[in-house]
Amino acid sequence: MARELFRIAANGQVYGPRIWWPIHVVVRGRFNQATMEGVITAKDRWETPEEVFRPLAQEFGFTLDACAEHHTAKCRRYYTEAEDGLNRPWAGEVVWCNPPYSHGNIGRWMQKCAEESERGVTVVALIPAATSSRWFHAWVYGKAELRFLSRRVRFVGGTGPAPFHSIVAVFRGKDAA
Repeated sequence: MARELFRIAANGQVYGPRIWWPIHVVVRGRFNQATMEGVITAKDRWETPEEVFRPLAQEFGFTLDACAEHHTAKCRRYYTEAEDGLNRPWAGEVVWCNPPYSHGNIGRWMQKCAEESERGVTVVALIPAATSSRWFHAWVYGKAELRFLSRRVRFVGGTGPAPFHSIVAVFRGKDAA
């Protein structure tokens, strides 16, 4: 997996190598949101690389890939676009989610992740580090542990690294420790 630069826990604590300290500064991205969305709408079907997924799967033991295609699914149980994971229950699952990043889609997926975690489901999502986006502040910041990756992800099928940085957002179900 790409090395984590640092983490921000849902309670506002920042985690660096071997140290916890309170966060005093809001982390802000340097993205031109219009440009970023223009880049990522070109293709919504980026497969998660094994080097990102495997360590997270070992840590969390995923049982459901909520947003997959038959040939990209990372779990034995998965929902495709036709099966519509947004409108299916995730109860009783430990969920992996690499949602479509395009404008209008990612906000709905992050809302679903946050709502399912309120119901006790643990959800781990690979998302763009779009910290200035409305969806990020509405559904991710303060609701999920944030693991900022130190390198850009090389998605399967891509010609190089993604044109944006990524975050692993861990929505721990309210009943999960």
